[in-house]
Amino acid sequence: DQIQVTDPRIETEMGISTDTLEQHLQMAVADLTLQRQGDMLISGYATEKAKQLILGKLTQKSAENDYWMDEGAIRDWVSKRLTKEIATISIDRMISDREVVRSNHLVALRTDQTSLSKKQTAALSTVLKSLEGNRTPPLLRELAEITKHKSESLQSLLRFAAQQHLIIPIDDQLYYHAATLA
Repeated sequence: DQIQVTDPRIETEMGISTDTLEQHLQMAVADLTLQRQGDMLISGYATEKAKQLILGKLTQKSAENDYWMDEGAIRDWVSKRLTKEIATISIDRMISDREVVRSNHLVALRTDQTSLSKKQTAALSTVLKSLEGNRTPPLLRELAEITKHKSESLQSLLRFAAQQHLIIPIDDQLYYHAATLA
């Protein structure tokens, strides 16, 4: 997989031959100084710095018992120091490395309080979409029909969502999306 340097200004303005630059870039990728992300080369230092910033922010939130944070807000916060692209790449890598979890547009540290199975995550996503912006949300039995879950297992999932401040329970049959009542 060759790295091709195609900007002629590198040679004319910097005095470095493209062959030499390509060799140095290959070595930097090989020793992880640079990381390839599609067509981009990204500093390993920058992605590690973004990861540390994100972990620090999510750790702070979880210490306040507020485990989830809007992914866009994290991206914006990190972009004050680094770029949004590096923040996005870092979040995606942290998810694939199972350091953080994503639910819809929210991310959190991976803990027992925030970990769900794929089936539970899909059901929660369906529930949140059903409740989002809905001033007359479906009742528990309707949510059970929508998600194809039994009411008992769905109640456990709804308790989890309420603990994470994703939804607000009115009673054991009625739940609102937290953003709807905010």
